[in-house]
Amino acid sequence: MMVKLSMIVLDVDGTLTDGKITYGTGEAELKSFNIKDGLVIKAMQVIDLPVILLTGRKSDAVSRRGAELGCIVFDNVSDKVTVLKEICANRDIMLSEVLYIGDDLNDYAAMRLCGLRGCPSDAVEEICKISNFVSSKNGGDGAVREITEHYLRHADLWCTVLEHYNII
Repeated sequence: MMVKLSMIVLDVDGTLTDGKITYGTGEAELKSFNIKDGLVIKAMQVIDLPVILLTGRKSDAVSRRGAELGCIVFDNVSDKVTVLKEICANRDIMLSEVLYIGDDLNDYAAMRLCGLRGCPSDAVEEICKISNFVSSKNGGDGAVREITEHYLRHADLWCTVLEHYNII
């Protein structure tokens, strides 16, 4: 089954991270990101597939990681549906061609609009029920890699990633 994939939208906390927020001294919050998730996100540049980070929180760690991976970051977003629709309209992308990976109730309405949906294994029940693919991994533990790779294979794009790394 071939799918058309034009953009990937990722929630951050609980999807790219384990959902924990660690505060140290000062104002900075600490987050951990999985390197395997990062590699597949970085590979999206090879196939000209935009990756959007769409998060309800404002975090320097997310801004930094997004920049490292070549993602466009929309943070401090309270209405993910409106922002998602604007992003798609500005890029002339149909919602049916968007892969949205999320994990919690604040992702639900935006995810329902997208044709492709995935979530980590530890996502809330409501998100698991609407997801086309539920990862065997928890958020922050490689779930984004597994979900993205699954859809790239079905969109016949994975071979381009493998060629980039001189595997085929």
